[in-house]
Amino acid sequence: MKFYFILFLILISTPGWAVEKCVPLTQDSDCTWSSVPYGQPTWTSVCDSTGVSGTVFCSNQSATIGETNTAPTSSLSEDNLYCWCKMTSPVTSRWTFAMQAKSETECLYYCAFYCGRAIGSNAPFVSGIMSFFSD
Repeated sequence: MKFYFILFLILISTPGWAVEKCVPLTQDSDCTWSSVPYGQPTWTSVCDSTGVSGTVFCSNQSATIGETNTAPTSSLSEDNLYCWCKMTSPVTSRWTFAMQAKSETECLYYCAFYCGRAIGSNAPFVSGIMSFFSD
């Protein structure tokens, strides 16, 4: 009985166990783009039979396609012309640059469409968005 009591104390006093998530996505994943309706804040796609989705952000920070950033900036003026995409499921990626729009309105309208399209057709973008994952 003393053994079970000690085992019980050990179990309740030890910290939680780490959980590792195995997601079969790499920079070489074969992704097909989904047609995302214009004006949406999210995008979807399928990579190696795994459904992926994400969100978008129009920023005043330019980059090259596929370049990543942990937190692109935006401004209060209307110069947020640069479309950034972030995978949010099944894992979280860094923000990845997708395109430059002609106006902030255009960026907001087309950004999700470009993110969904870029993951299926733009190798530098895929390489960028698949390069850093977290939970």
